[in-house]
Amino acid sequence: MVIKAQFDIPKSWTKAKKAAAEAYEILPGKPDIDNIAKIVLDSFNGVVFEDDAQVYDLKVVKTYGDPCLLTEVTCWKW
Repeated sequence: MVIKAQFDIPKSWTKAKKAAAEAYEILPGKPDIDNIAKIVLDSFNGVVFEDDAQVYDLKVVKTYGDPCLLTEVTCWKW
């Protein structure tokens, strides 16, 4: 499973700092990455999968940009 959380660049930042954020040179600090994963996994329980214990591989990325939350779930059938 892959989770990408994208956050607004603060309007109060200077042009240079905004440009650095757009170039992925500055990354968001808060919220903590484990909290992002937990809320997504908990919200997918019973909807996307029976239980989040079924997830065995997880990648979470935080960036600045247009605010959005993207998820990709790959189902492996053995």
